[in-house]
Amino acid sequence: MIHSERITLVYPTILSPETAALLLENRLRALTFAESKLDSTVDNSITITIRASLFGGGADSSILFDLPFWLLERFEASGCVPTTALGCHEETHVVANADLGIAACIAMKEGLAVFVDGRYRRGRDYHLATLGLMARGELPPLGRLLDRVWAPRMTTTDFMVIYNGGASLVAFLVELRGMNALRELYRLTWLPSSHIAEDVLRLYGCSLSELEAAWYEHVKDETNGRAHAAQLCVDAVVTQSSLYALMTSIEEMRVRTPAAVGRSAVCEKTLDVLRSHLTALHGAPDDIAAESAYIRHRAAVKCSERMLSTWFRAANAYVAAFGLEAGSAELLRLLAEAKVGYTTVGDLFMADKCATWLAELRGEPSD
Repeated sequence: MIHSERITLVYPTILSPETAALLLENRLRALTFAESKLDSTVDNSITITIRASLFGGGADSSILFDLPFWLLERFEASGCVPTTALGCHEETHVVANADLGIAACIAMKEGLAVFVDGRYRRGRDYHLATLGLMARGELPPLGRLLDRVWAPRMTTTDFMVIYNGGASLVAFLVELRGMNALRELYRLTWLPSSHIAEDVLRLYGCSLSELEAAWYEHVKDETNGRAHAAQLCVDAVVTQSSLYALMTSIEEMRVRTPAAVGRSAVCEKTLDVLRSHLTALHGAPDDIAAESAYIRHRAAVKCSERMLSTWFRAANAYVAAFGLEAGSAELLRLLAEAKVGYTTVGDLFMADKCATWLAELRGEPSD
């Protein structure tokens, strides 16, 4: 744990105190940026927790960053934490909650955080994703987007609507009438959309349907009408959503049965390649480049699925071997299966454990 006047940082032992100090400075910059964009200040000290995981899982509004081991190791090895490494999404939530309240609709909450974070990172993918949702017919009417409550089980595109569509709307509204009008509308979105329509007329001088039409035109202008590339961007995110269940299962097994899961160099590499293809797709200058990046991304998704599935099966085989009679055929089979799977994905720590156990059961000398 390390303290400053405004932030307490809780960090894992994988990081040195020196790197933790850099992370603390990094988070203070993010908090200050969010405050400057919302023209507000958080009076109370906040706590930020950094937790190490296999794949990372984002963060939440209590400011818990679930970061992958490889990223923490990169911070440690390089001796620096890039300014935009963690963005300022969560800090924006903290500032907005303190200043604007917590009762706003979810699309406005997440949209504002994505918008400010986009300014911080100097990236604006939310308009392209919104255009893709429009082209697929999956962007709901503005009144629905501003509804406070969404279904408890949301699809991948629902999340894209809330985060990317919300950010696109916020960006449009800020450009249209500035941050002050946006702040007032934000505070009012806990109301039903029928009430919000009256406030939209007062704040923006038009009906909800007229505001919606102007927003759609703004999105097309901001993306130069790249409808095909936009649809590919949405398709890519939907396609890779199949990986999340596998990643969650492996992460849960690591927490539940840490003796069965180490680190997979192959999975970390394939997921890194996948991220690079998705970045290339978002930045593609034309449809041909977008198609090329999309094809590579789909191939990387399939490769990642194979590797993650292999790793999960190996871990399950290893766990199933516990409690079996020493020397039984089933125990030997499971350990051999686990060893092959671990070796395939580069989890050498677990592969060595299997090899040692097998050698002991067979009465062979271990390496």
